[in-house]
Amino acid sequence: MDVTGQSESSAFIGWLFGTIIVAVPIALLVSLALLRIYRRAVLQSMQRRVTPGTATGVLENRPARSGEPPEHPLEITPHDAPADGVRRAVRRATWPSAAVEVCAGLAYAIVMASSWVVVGGLYQWHKFLFEWHVFLLLSVWSAWPMVITVGLATAVSWRGFAMLVAAYALALAGVAAPILVSTGIPAEQLLKLWLRTNGPSTLLALAFLARPIRAVGLLVLVFMIAAVGGAVVILISFNQHQQIFYWIYRGIFYGAALLTLTGLVGIGIIGWLLLRWFVTGVTAEQVLTNWLNANAIDRLRPLTLARPISGVVVVFVIATVGGTIVMDDLFHSDEQQTLLWLIIRELGVVGNIVLLLLAGAVPVGIIGWLLLRWLGSLYRARRISDQSIMIDAVWLMFSFMQSPLSSGPLEVTGATTIGAFVAYKLAATTGYRLLHTGAKEDTQPFKLLLLRVFSLGSRSERMFAGFTKLWRHMGSVRMIAGPDLATSTVEPHEFLDFLAGRLQRRFISGPDTLEQRLRETEPRRDGDGRFRIADFFCHDDTWQMVLRRLEKDTDVVLMDLRGFSPSNRGCVFEIKELLDVMLLRHIVFVVDRTTDEPFLAQVFADAWATLTNASPNWNDPAPRVRLYRCDGHVGQNIPALVAVVANAGMHYRMRTR
Repeated sequence: MDVTGQSESSAFIGWLFGTIIVAVPIALLVSLALLRIYRRAVLQSMQRRVTPGTATGVLENRPARSGEPPEHPLEITPHDAPADGVRRAVRRATWPSAAVEVCAGLAYAIVMASSWVVVGGLYQWHKFLFEWHVFLLLSVWSAWPMVITVGLATAVSWRGFAMLVAAYALALAGVAAPILVSTGIPAEQLLKLWLRTNGPSTLLALAFLARPIRAVGLLVLVFMIAAVGGAVVILISFNQHQQIFYWIYRGIFYGAALLTLTGLVGIGIIGWLLLRWFVTGVTAEQVLTNWLNANAIDRLRPLTLARPISGVVVVFVIATVGGTIVMDDLFHSDEQQTLLWLIIRELGVVGNIVLLLLAGAVPVGIIGWLLLRWLGSLYRARRISDQSIMIDAVWLMFSFMQSPLSSGPLEVTGATTIGAFVAYKLAATTGYRLLHTGAKEDTQPFKLLLLRVFSLGSRSERMFAGFTKLWRHMGSVRMIAGPDLATSTVEPHEFLDFLAGRLQRRFISGPDTLEQRLRETEPRRDGDGRFRIADFFCHDDTWQMVLRRLEKDTDVVLMDLRGFSPSNRGCVFEIKELLDVMLLRHIVFVVDRTTDEPFLAQVFADAWATLTNASPNWNDPAPRVRLYRCDGHVGQNIPALVAVVANAGMHYRMRTR
């Protein structure tokens, strides 16, 4: 057994767990804080108005309202049940993705189980042993992350997750039962070992995949692990090489001296410009312009006109240079109580630790930030998706936690760890490519316009998450961004723009920026076969323009009117626009017991009475508004709602053909 290799592995495990223990709570708090700030920034920008006249031109070119209502009265009825073929298509929409994730997860499990057998045989038992039932148990043992990732890709409710967990538990029990009977190992001991192996990673994955922080939690965790890992490394290095501490403080001292010198020089220049302005009446702008246009000798000559300031600057430079030489001599003296160590002692232990942590966290944190920017560029180029980022992070995390890091040399166990993740990634990439190879390209995918009551809050998030998980396999989603879903639909590059202070460029200020945003959000499938969600950030006086533009390029509209009341004036405007522009059978309205249905009926009646002659519904012989009632559990209604919306979209396709 290689004792040195195992000590290195043990040290790496200690570093890894120490980094995770520190980084996880920090990342959770930072994620919540950043999302709160992000939501507030979005809300403030939404309430802001652009320059008058920028976005009003589109709103003025509208058909005049008719003085009379349409010939046929409008009826309000429950929504028709979708066709059986549509229901089957919705149920099967996620099956291909689930099959790919299962196959890729099995590839990961086989490689991870093989690594345990090989590393254990070479470095623990001194001979290579292989027993198929042990290998099968290790494979099922390592396949647990597949339950999380398949559920993340396909389950629309906790019932779906519970069914996946139950299926895995039955498979694990069936494989482990013969081994427990033959070896006499208590089942309780096996369960404790499983929880010790998979429990921490499961809790970590569930924490960062929770709905409030799912959009950015893993990105923040990557950055925090990089920063905290660098800080831990510098602490370990200082413990082994304490001379590093000396050079850190020396660099800090010289850096502070340089900053002080720069500041005083800047103050001197400003004072000289002010003095010259008072004495001669020449402004600072004129002085700087003449100085930049002059040659080198002429640039130095005006400095003599402010002798007091020049003298102060010269004296300070001489004192700084002399003091630096004296400090350098003190640093190289053999006395134990030098000025440097006096400064260190005065700063105290807390200051030392903070400086060390910053010395390690800042450079590695910069690397983490560059990694996040790289991920953002890959997402913008559609080489990765929001779901693939989350699923890859789960598999990578489990590959470290499940690997035999403490059973052999670090280079061997590390290679097996990376190898298991690479096996998953290669299998997943190949599977998705084979899945879509030869498939007919979507010449005109479904374009869904999603409207809703902004005040729904978490209720809106639950329905949105379940609905889009199924719908995005069939078409794209477009919606006007609001405070209810601002933190749920944030894309990686949008969040990075927010961190970089460039959130305002995501907002639509006029027709030109709207058309540019439409070109950027052209509906195309990602590598995992799903379409994206396009949220349009609007100001207070541009959202109506955006709505009218999106109506012209939409196959079907889903409007969530749960919680609708007279206070939702924006929804009233949207209902009137939809009835005037979209065919009624292409609109799905969702209501429940919290909807003020008498007021909703009045809004429908008012909108129908003011319909324009150019409306496609003007000559409808049997106009009907169809309401989909969603009073039960949201997760149970999602598949049926997706089928209803898809059925409405198919009516649009048949009409256009």
